[in-house]
Amino acid sequence: MLTELGRYLRALREQSGELLKDMADRLSMSPAMLSSVENGSRNVPKEFVPKIVGEYGLDASEQEKLGLAIARTKEEVAVSLKGLSQSDQRLAFSFARRFSELGDEDKDSIKRILEKGGEDR
Repeated sequence: MLTELGRYLRALREQSGELLKDMADRLSMSPAMLSSVENGSRNVPKEFVPKIVGEYGLDASEQEKLGLAIARTKEEVAVSLKGLSQSDQRLAFSFARRFSELGDEDKDSIKRILEKGGEDR
């Protein structure tokens, strides 16, 4: 799942007529690392922003968009669905989609359930 940063970088690649591998080469990183940054499973490397700005000649407006995309991406949580049943995957997606709609009472109930963990209910 692409983060906001991932969507920004994809748009930048498309504008430049590049593939992920092309951008990774240009930024002196592996395609796997770039992909991990885009999907939020790796943190943005310290040298990443200056490299993007320099390689793609981002103006002040685009630099602001990039910074905002990075900030919003840090607000996102990546959850691995590897090994989960389809039912559990659907549950995880439903929870993520509806979380902001839950009331405090519902959130407290869910929190209590999760804090019990493996304890007998």
